[in-house]
Formats: sequence, C-alpha cells, structure tokens
Amino acid sequence: RFDLLEIGSKLLEFDFVYLEFGVAWGDSMRRMVEITVDSNQVELHGFDTFDGLHEPHHGDITEGSFTQNGNVPDVPGVVFHKGFFTETFSGTEGYLRRPLFVMCDADLFSSTSYILSTIRTSLKEGDLLYFDDLHIPNQERLALDLEMRKGLKLRLIARSSEGRSGLFKVLA
Repeated sequence: RFDLLEIGSKLLEFDFVYLEFGVAWGDSMRRMVEITVDSNQVELHGFDTFDGLHEPHHGDITEGSFTQNGNVPDVPGVVFHKGFFTETFSGTEGYLRRPLFVMCDADLFSSTSYILSTIRTSLKEGDLLYFDDLHIPNQERLALDLEMRKGLKLRLIARSSEGRSGLFKVLA
C-alpha cells in the first residue's frame, strides 16, 4: 500500500493534489505527509465522516467499522473535510485543475461510485487513481468496472503483491 503511494508521488514528480477518500485513522495520510515532506508543491486533502461505514461492507466489516467516533486524526499539513462525500466534495473545487492523485479507500460501492462519477470530468491524462480494496468484487472494484464501461480509460501502473490494491494512470 505505502509503496504504491510512493510510486505515484514520484510519477507526478511531487507536484499534485492528493485526495484521500476514506481516511479512518490517517495511516495512509501520515505516510503521504512523510513521502512529500520536502515538496511545497503537494496539497493534501482527506475526506471522511470519521464515524465509520454507513452500511455493511463484507464479512466482519459491518456498519460502523473504522469509526473514529467523529474525531479527525492529528496529521499536520492536511485539509480535512468531515462529512459524507456528497456533502464535502462537489467536483467543482478549484484544486481539481492541478495534477491529481486520488486515493479511493471508501470501501463501499456507493461511496466509490460517487467519487468516480463526481471527479470523472476533472480527471486529466496522467492523473493517478489508487484503489485500496480491489479484492472485493461488489464494492470498489464494481464501481471502477462501471466507470470503465462508461469510457474511463486507465492503465495499471502497479499493484500490491497480494493484488488487493492497484495504482492506475488516467489515459486520454
């Protein structure tokens, strides 16, 4: 997981806006801060309710899993957007004009589908999409599959050794 974040940061030459959808404890965001600490060209945004999943995911991951009891993690240098994605991300934000590195770790189909359909018109050739849970067929992977059927063109750059996570580059 963290290796893919580093690969993506290097590909974008440490000049991008990083959007993390599904922050939870902030582990990935902390790693991104470490990776980009020497760059003043990286803008970091984290989106989450911090109240856990609003519906069941699979197996033991039920509604409320990943809750932070509403507490935003203490990660300096990050702009956190607390609330549902539908409330905190419109797809019209000015920073979307810059190169993007988007982390989809929302776990749920509904949340990932919203992210992809909302950000799709802002994606540019060379932007990066990272998916954390592609191993579960009816959640993030299904949302990604549906957007690709609608014409989103991506190329796999790297994936985790167990195949769970994937980093993709947006094509023209």
